[in-house]
Amino acid sequence: MPLKAIIENTEIISTFLTKNDWLDLMNRVKSENIDVIISQTSKKGYLRTSKTGIQHFVHKKGEKPEYWKPESPEHLFIKNEILLACKDANWSASPEFSENDWEADVLTTKNHKRIAFEVQLSYQTLDKTIERQDKFIRDKVRGCWFFKRIPKGLNQLDANNNIPFFKVTTNIEKKIEVEFYDKKIPISKFINYLLEGKIKYSDTITPSVKQKVKLKIFKLKCSSCGTIWNNYIVEGELNTNCNLKIPLDESFFVKKKFKHHPDILAKLKELEKDNKFIEVSS
Repeated sequence: MPLKAIIENTEIISTFLTKNDWLDLMNRVKSENIDVIISQTSKKGYLRTSKTGIQHFVHKKGEKPEYWKPESPEHLFIKNEILLACKDANWSASPEFSENDWEADVLTTKNHKRIAFEVQLSYQTLDKTIERQDKFIRDKVRGCWFFKRIPKGLNQLDANNNIPFFKVTTNIEKKIEVEFYDKKIPISKFINYLLEGKIKYSDTITPSVKQKVKLKIFKLKCSSCGTIWNNYIVEGELNTNCNLKIPLDESFFVKKKFKHHPDILAKLKELEKDNKFIEVSS
């Protein structure tokens, strides 16, 4: 359902009107028989409030184009939340924004920065996503995607600078949240984090300086000569500067194994020197 229309040559974004202003406009449009032109289609419509209290526009009977597919209440709610979050962050925002050969659910701007937020609740292929994202890139717009079902080929654990994307879910209270690694963040707060630069793309993950891990030290016997020799493994996970957890999987440290970190080796030498090189945790 559209959130933008033209009334008396003025662009109206329903989300940004107070409840009283919306009711006043609704009554005036009805009593004065004022035309409401829906921006996306240039067809006549009217003002309506959803059961959940979201103000929006609807096509009049007989005005809806054949190609028109109404949005789900969930899609409408997310668009509304994005608009409110952009306004709260002091960014200008417009719903159902179109330019050249693309359209964005919400386009937000500040200074020379432009970000297109796209809400994709139905499944969309990776090829289609790339095609649409390339149009944003061509027109110097940063595209950001909210998927209900992540396209096959995109892995949320692998940061992607070309296609910023996040998964949205609905919790038991029917609130929309964004999954961000092991966290679930209300979408309005998540948008604020993005616009404030608190969520950024990075080529690397930086662990915090201080970490706690487990050293498991044990003895092995050579099957050939019977010699007893010492071995060890490192267990646990690393905390990053942004409070993420990184499993201590050797695949993260292909070039240099974490078990050979100078601090780990120093601890082993200390234990060996004190004649404590037996199975321990430290």
